[in-house]
Amino acid sequence: KNKEVSSYLKRKGIKRLDYLILTHNHLDHNGEALDIINNFYVKNVVVSQFDESRYASLKNTLKVRAGDIIKAGDLTFEVLAPKVKSTDENDNSIVLKVLFGEYNFLFLGDASKTIIEEVATKDLKVDVIKIAHHGSATALSHQALELLKPKIAIIQTGEIAYFGFPSKEVIESLNYYNIKTYRTDLDYSIKYKYLFNKTTFLIENF
Repeated sequence: KNKEVSSYLKRKGIKRLDYLILTHNHLDHNGEALDIINNFYVKNVVVSQFDESRYASLKNTLKVRAGDIIKAGDLTFEVLAPKVKSTDENDNSIVLKVLFGEYNFLFLGDASKTIIEEVATKDLKVDVIKIAHHGSATALSHQALELLKPKIAIIQTGEIAYFGFPSKEVIESLNYYNIKTYRTDLDYSIKYKYLFNKTTFLIENF
């Protein structure tokens, strides 16, 4: 509702998006999509294979599910979920893995523990994990963390802190594994920069 994403893109002088990825059909994940589509050139809109929103039927929509690949320049996004349609819209979230610079990123949307534990394997190399569902207690387990062993976690909480996100259990789990954690309620905007083979995480407070 605050047009945070479109405002940020305009400040950075960005006018074109090759991909607009909408993880699932909840307003806190796709509520600004129409504004972005109307104000920027969006080449492709990416939604889950099981998305039933207005964005699922656009001419430039790509529907993806587990096993699909999204190529963006030198980046290759692997779609790890969803595999099947769920009655819980959160579990229809697109889960993505991408190697950017020297770090492997795992983006979990709002997927629940059940989906995350299906995705997490000892062979899945992850350095940075975007915690699912704003740090809800339903979104993370010790089992998943034990397998993934990320170095860094990012929790997007925004204006929904009154729901109690992130949960005490999630923070305790991250601390137990000594995972460096960034939170948008405390750090606001978190930027990842990879330049001249050097990785940097930057905090922007406006």
